[in-house]
Order: sequence, then structure tokens, then C-alpha cells
Amino acid sequence: MTMAFTSNLLLASALLLFGFPAQAEIYYKYSRQEGGNAAVYRETTDYITTEGHHGRRDKVIAILPEIDWNKDFDKLRSVDLSMLQEKWLRQDRDDFSNEDDECYGYITNGSHIIRAGKIVRNSFDAPIVDVASFRAFGRFAADKDSLYFDGVRTDDNTGEKRVNMAALKAVANNTTMLTDGHSLYVKGRWQGSASRFTALAQKPWRKSGSLDDSVWKWKSKCPQSPQGAFDVIARTDSGLLINGEPIDADPDSFKIVRWMPNALLVYRDKNGIRRYVFGKGKMNETLVEQQPIDCSRAFELRADKVTWQKQRATKRGGDCVVETLSGVDPELFRLVTERVAQYQDRLYVATETKFGEKQLEVITLDKPDLVINKHLNAGNRYGYLVRDFYGLDKRKMVFVFATSGPMVVLTNNSYPNGVFAHDERYVYIFDDYGQLHRHETANPESVWIRGGRLATAEGFYSSSNGAFSPHAKNADDVP
Repeated sequence: MTMAFTSNLLLASALLLFGFPAQAEIYYKYSRQEGGNAAVYRETTDYITTEGHHGRRDKVIAILPEIDWNKDFDKLRSVDLSMLQEKWLRQDRDDFSNEDDECYGYITNGSHIIRAGKIVRNSFDAPIVDVASFRAFGRFAADKDSLYFDGVRTDDNTGEKRVNMAALKAVANNTTMLTDGHSLYVKGRWQGSASRFTALAQKPWRKSGSLDDSVWKWKSKCPQSPQGAFDVIARTDSGLLINGEPIDADPDSFKIVRWMPNALLVYRDKNGIRRYVFGKGKMNETLVEQQPIDCSRAFELRADKVTWQKQRATKRGGDCVVETLSGVDPELFRLVTERVAQYQDRLYVATETKFGEKQLEVITLDKPDLVINKHLNAGNRYGYLVRDFYGLDKRKMVFVFATSGPMVVLTNNSYPNGVFAHDERYVYIFDDYGQLHRHETANPESVWIRGGRLATAEGFYSSSNGAFSPHAKNADDVP
């Protein structure tokens, strides 16, 4: 599995439980043993000190004497079918920020299977690992006799348990639960027919807003889960699961109260309210309740409240100042961008003046059930433009404008985030530079997206800069 690491993209990462700054990035790679020919598995930490200096720590995690670096390096090949194609491997996994994608690769030199710096071996009473038939799908793997999860044999791969690797898919972006269309596999163990399984809900581990991806084209470094890691709650014949772990809850009366991905699930059923700590929450349960303040975030969703950063940390080392948003249920509070969030019929916008003063603007939507999930959003009488904010300019992050009748937001597979719209008189184009264009058109209801442009009766408007191009003579695509 190839994991490219580019030093000029080094960011101050949050490697501790809930993402408070640790100023470091960790990644792993295979290399040659110093003074020898064996392969070694290294952990490298690139970090930034509080004074702003870059540093690096490197340590050997494992020595693999079975792998001759000089002879075998060019043979190391991934066996992961969740990737688009097999690739030559040098680096194994990047641990970027606190979003642990469990992205270690299974690789082979033709004689051994290796995962996370360890040779995969079975116990003496189980079939030996069959390298020739061994194939993986993320954390899951199988050979002709066995099923594996995280490099450990978990079940037989025979009879009704046999997996169809070519048809294997992750359930709701979660690497612990897979189906081949016939059977369900949870953490490498066969669970019976997939027809008796339902995914009820999923939640991403990443803390970014729903529109943040559209600007940076963010993709996980883990090929089998390009959108990053997800929690998933599922129902089977035997009960409820979260990330493959059973929940002691009544399925018919189960309701989510608070769900912190990879950490905490508070739920209600007929027996009352209960808590289930899981994932990284098990590493330090105290931090689930006493979560340290993250001064890098405008909004922070905590176990029982939502805070916004009222004052930034001082250059002399003083902590930032946060304030609790009154009457806000953190489970229903949703980030739209880094500094824009929605709670019920209100938008919360964290801004900063040119003098560095923090301000919180609250906008009440004119359509109570409107979900803000695109750049252009249509209310009853107003449109709501949401810009992404990364310190590039000081334009308003949320721009509210009156529309001429109901506005219709146009989307397709190439433009899912609503950069084109029309009402009864105008067309709207939100370009790549964050500028909103409005133009009158003769026939608003007939406009449509063609390539990267909005086609109107008069001509085309570009999505990149809003530029207008008239129709060519005798054009056959005039709306």
C-alpha cells in the first residue's frame, strides 16, 4: 500500500484522544536495517516545537530477519483488493491528525505475509498461512483456508463461510463490517446471511464540516476508505452493534442521546439511559468527560455541550477562552464549514474582525426545516450562500440575499454542493474564487448544467469564474 508523505504539507496535528494540538505527525515505513540487510519497520515522528522549530524522531518498531531487503524489497507487493490496483509499497500508514483510519497494508514478498511490521502466522493447530491465495480488503483478509482481521486468524474460510473477495464491500464506510452480498463478516468473523442485517446510522470520525471537503478535495490516505473512518450502528438478528461490538440495548426502543465517534455512545431504551465507551474512549475514559479545550477550533462539540472560541490563545502562552452556547444539544449541532454551523433553524457563524476580535453571529433561517448543506441554499424568500473560510479573505462567510420568488438549487454528480441556482428571474453562479454572480435570464426554469457551465437562453456561465459565453450560431443546445 503506497502512502506518500510530503513534508511541505506538514500540519500541526492533533494526535491525542480528542484532537488537542500535539504539533506532530506520525508515519510508518519499511526500510533496510542499518549495518545489515534485514527489513525493519520504523515509526517516524515529524513535529513542530512551541518555538516553531521542525524536528524528527525515528525509532525501529520491528526487525524482520525473514525479509532480505536487498533481495526482497522490489518484490514487496500489496495484496489488498480494496485498492484500485496493486501498487509497490514503501510506506505503510500515515496517522494524520486524530483520524485513525486503521490503514495498515497487508504485503508480501512471495514467501511471507506482513502487516504492521509483523509476519502473519497462525497457531500450530490451524492451517498455515497460504501466501499464494492470500488477499486482503482493508483490515480483513482471507486465504483458501482462513479468515483474518488485523493480521490475526479469526475464522474458517470453508463451506457457507467462504467469502467472495471480488464482491466484498464495506458497510457504511466502516472497516469492521463487510459483506459480499451473501454473508456478513464482522471483525473477520462470519455472522451468517447479510439479509438479516441493517445499518441504522453512521457518523464520520473527522470533525470537519460537510462543505470543507469541497474546497480541499480531502481524501483519506487509506485506499479502502477514501472518505475516512466511520462509526456505524447496525442491527442483526442477535441485537445491535457499533463498529462490530455488541451494545447491551433493546433494539426496538433504542434511541441515540449522544454519539461521539470512536469514543462514546449515550443511548436510551426501555431500561433507561446508558453509556457505552468504545474505541479511543477506552484509552482514557476521564478524557471523555473532561475533554481538553482545542484552541484550533472555532466550535467544539463536547460530551454535554457545544462551545465556541471567544478569544484566541495569546502569544505569551495564555489559553484561548471558550464560551458555552446556551440551550444547544451537541448531538443536533452540525458543522457546515470550519466556522459555520447549524442548530435547528439557526446558523452560528464565528467571525473575526480586522483587529483580531472574535464575534459570534446568529442567523435565523426563514425556512425552519431548511438543511444548510450546499454553498447555495434556498429558503422561502431568501437565499443563503455559505463560503468556506480558511483565512484567504475577509468576505462574509454567510451571505443572505432576497430572491425573486422561490430559488431552485441545481446539482449533479460533478457539482453536488450547489454552485448553480435560479429563481423566477435570475440565475446564480458561485464561482471557484468565492464570488456570487447574479444575472437576469429570459427563461429561468429551462436552465441546466452542461459540463462545468450553466446553460441559459442567452449563453453559458462558467463555474470557475462566472464568465459569460454567448451561444454559437445554430447551436443545438440552447435551453
